Amino acid sequence: MTNKNKIYLAYGSNLNLQQMGHRCPYAVPIGTATLKGYRLMFRGSNNAVATVEPVTSEPVTIETVEPNTDTGVSPTMSAGVSAGVPVLLWEITPRCEEALDRYEGLPRLYRKETVTVDFKGKPTEAMVYIMNEVYPYGQPGDYYLDVIKEGYASVGFDTAVLDEAISASVSASGLTAKNCKLCRCNMVWENPHLPGRFHASSCDIDDWDICHECMVDHCCSTNCYGCNLGKYPDCRFFEMKKHYMAEDKDDS
Repeated sequence: MTNKNKIYLAYGSNLNLQQMGHRCPYAVPIGTATLKGYRLMFRGSNNAVATVEPVTSEPVTIETVEPNTDTGVSPTMSAGVSAGVPVLLWEITPRCEEALDRYEGLPRLYRKETVTVDFKGKPTEAMVYIMNEVYPYGQPGDYYLDVIKEGYASVGFDTAVLDEAISASVSASGLTAKNCKLCRCNMVWENPHLPGRFHASSCDIDDWDICHECMVDHCCSTNCYGCNLGKYPDCRFFEMKKHYMAEDKDDS
C-alpha cells in the first residue's frame, strides 16, 4: 500500500463489488472481517440508510479472514448483530476517498472516523463512515436494501444480520410491524406517515399483508394484467418487476 492510500471499512451498500467498481475503480478489496463492539443499524426515517454504532465500551477489534486469491474476499462468513458487523476492507486511493465523501454526503449526513483495528496481527488504522445521530432510526428502501443484499451475497455474508438490523431500527423508531401472511415473518411495516396502514416496503402502496421478499415473489410470478391487487398500470412495483426480469435475462 502506498503512503497516500487508506484502508476503508465498508458495511453497507459499498459491500457491493459492482457498485464500488463504478464508484471507485481503483479501490481493491483486501479481505472480509467482523467489526466487534458495533452493531449495524439504519437511520433516516423512511428510506433509511446503513450506519454502525458502538454497543459496548470494549476496544474495536477486527477478526481477519484470509482473502480469496481470485476476488480478495472470503467465500463464507456470517455474523449476527450481537456478534458484531460483517465488513469488507478496501484499499482506497485519495480519488476514491473524494468519491466516497460525495456519495456519503460528508459532513451533513455522515462523518468520517478512524479506528485502530487488529488486522493480520498488527494494529491498523481503518477509515469508516458513521451517520450523524441527529437522523432518526427507520426502515431502508427496497432498492437500497437490494444493493446491500447483492453485496452480502458477493462476499458470502449471512443476510440474517440485515433482518436483525432492520427489526432493531424499526423498533427503535417507534414503528410497528405485523406478520407476513405467507412466510409469517414480522416484516410488514406500518407507514410512518399513515399510522394503522401497513406496507411490504417503504413505498406508498396500501393494503399489503405480505413482506418484501414475498411481495417480490408475487410480482415476479404474476402477470401484471391479471394481478389481483388491481393497481396496474399505476403500481410502482411494475417498474421493479421489469428490473428483476431484466436481471434474470442477463443471468441466463
